[in-house]
Amino acid sequence: MSLSGFHPVIARWFESRFREPTEPQRRAWPLIGAGQNALIAAPTGSGKT
Repeated sequence: MSLSGFHPVIARWFESRFREPTEPQRRAWPLIGAGQNALIAAPTGSGKT
């Protein structure tokens, strides 16, 4: 997953904290980046942040 759509500071922070995005993140980020609404429903602790 490319973090190119994020501000460089955010991309560096994410890469320094996490190995890779979770499935909810991978599925939602393209929608959010395209300016669409996204409702992310996933169990607690599954990586919605």
